[in-house]
Amino acid sequence: PYDYWEQYLTIETFLLTTILYASLAAVAVACAFLACELLSLGWAATDALQGAVVGAILIAAAIAASVVSVVGLLGWVGVPLSGISAMSSLCAVGFATEFAVHITHAFLASGASAAAARAEAA
Repeated sequence: PYDYWEQYLTIETFLLTTILYASLAAVAVACAFLACELLSLGWAATDALQGAVVGAILIAAAIAASVVSVVGLLGWVGVPLSGISAMSSLCAVGFATEFAVHITHAFLASGASAAAARAEAA
């Protein structure tokens, strides 16, 4: 049987592994969907791929900033690492991905030619 205390033996490696896998999966899926969306908007294949890769890098940066701030804040406040705090840290990946994908998509799919106009549209 699985005792309650056994979760603390591997919680750090479990948290890092799941956050890494979730982040990689989110970035890969976002890159694929952004490429498909940009191709459907009439972009050239190389431009769509380049836009999707740049968008995926920006999404990865947003995920990293979110995870670092959430995990850092939990540590700074003194919240002990448990299954609940690990899951809330993992949820930060999902929330950051959802937010960043929508903003990145709106920026890339905007019809404006200047970056400032695209940022206003996003």
